[in-house]
Amino acid sequence: WLIEVTNDLPLPMQLLIIIPLFAVAIGLIAHICWTLYQAMSGGRIRVPAYSSPAVATRLSADEWERRADEAVEEGDLIGAVRCLWRGCLVRLEDRERRPFRRGTTNREHLKRYRETGLFDPLETLVVTIEQKWYGDEVCEVDDYQECRQAHAEAVTLLDRGDAC
Repeated sequence: WLIEVTNDLPLPMQLLIIIPLFAVAIGLIAHICWTLYQAMSGGRIRVPAYSSPAVATRLSADEWERRADEAVEEGDLIGAVRCLWRGCLVRLEDRERRPFRRGTTNREHLKRYRETGLFDPLETLVVTIEQKWYGDEVCEVDDYQECRQAHAEAVTLLDRGDAC
């Protein structure tokens, strides 16, 4: 049908239209075949370089807290706060004996514990992450200390069993 549409054009002009379109069609078919092959062969999972190693394996709350200490030693205070938050989440998962749904936002976690004693310490961590990680503010030592205290309070509440 393409040849019929371009029938009135000279042969070099027809070839100039048909050959590139044919090459694009072949390229798309090859790409679709390659994508299907990769999906069906169960190729290795690529973890982005910026992603946490915990994507592949679940770290314990103690390991997250140890990472927070390492981040503080390296001067990455907001990274330390984020590790404390992850430690809290792991402790909450362990307490409830089931993992959270992937993709749950920090605010959704916070909303879930609104009516519990955990709300205030968790809110301190979430607000700090929002302002210092996502926002334009710099995480200072005082911010980290406040989050460390909030984390300790959350751990105490969870250990006592009167948090949820």
